[in-house]
Amino acid sequence: SSGYAYQSVLYVANKGSGQIVGFDFDSSTSKILEFSPTAAGGNFPIGLAHDSRTQTLYAAHSATISEFTYSFENGSLVALRDPVSAEATGVNELAFDATNRLLFTSNFGSSTVSSFTSDDETGELKFFENDGGAGREPYDVAIDEGGKFLFLANNATNDIAVFTYRSTGVLDEVAGSPFGDGVSQPVALAVDREYDLLFCVNFNSNNFTVFSYGDDGALRRERVINSHGTRPRDIILDTSRKIIFVANQNVAGGTIRSFTYDEGGNVSDTGFSMNSGGERARALAISTANRVLFVANEGSNTVSVMTYDSEGKMTSVQSGIGVGGFTPSGLIFIP
Repeated sequence: SSGYAYQSVLYVANKGSGQIVGFDFDSSTSKILEFSPTAAGGNFPIGLAHDSRTQTLYAAHSATISEFTYSFENGSLVALRDPVSAEATGVNELAFDATNRLLFTSNFGSSTVSSFTSDDETGELKFFENDGGAGREPYDVAIDEGGKFLFLANNATNDIAVFTYRSTGVLDEVAGSPFGDGVSQPVALAVDREYDLLFCVNFNSNNFTVFSYGDDGALRRERVINSHGTRPRDIILDTSRKIIFVANQNVAGGTIRSFTYDEGGNVSDTGFSMNSGGERARALAISTANRVLFVANEGSNTVSVMTYDSEGKMTSVQSGIGVGGFTPSGLIFIP
């Protein structure tokens, strides 16, 4: 036994080996300890989401979503029911609304977004509808719960589609969507709901774009920022401290770069970079309460842990931690 109570869990989706692996997180040391892996309930798991109301973990596969109950005691996952169809192919990422009653998926293969309703007591998903929008091959999906906007990063058409969504799950694309100014092969999105800012990572041009938006949902490009690396693949925010972290895959050896930003979308490079602790940094997760950043390295089948201070300076805690499988592509931290 490790001698402390399990209170927080990090889950890793291993796309290559069809597993979800849980790690216990010790807040006193900011270190993780691997639990046993669980079969993901389908092929090629990537996106992960959770509902704290029902203690349910969701995993996206190529055409379905699996549902598990999770344990803080030992990280175990128990399948609740058969995977639910997304009525689409290439299901990539997942995003809940603020109520956790609506779940949305980005469907790369069918160039759609699917919406589901979630049962308040059981967490069971029910498919509602698909909406295609004007773009193609969406990689990521993000939500502004306050404005009830959904953002979709369309990789093949170099643009971002914007929808409003209703409490029933109905999607309506906003006027002028999709928006392509300053976008080049978008792969990841992050939203600051307080400042009405959207950040989009551009894999092809080694940068990220900052957009502002108003009540109509129309995106207005504020600026494009050098990611200080190549092949940027993910982005995550500490919205309480207004810090941006970008994962650069690079040709060899991934790096994490930090930036700060303000209400107007002005971005400052902190000058702080940290080796990702492996090859091809693919996904990020964060514990803002503990100021801890987690990195999945899909090229070396590892995960790394680092702390950061209020200025975005990172310090390595653990690197090269094996994920018990292959091609870790999704991360989620459950406090």
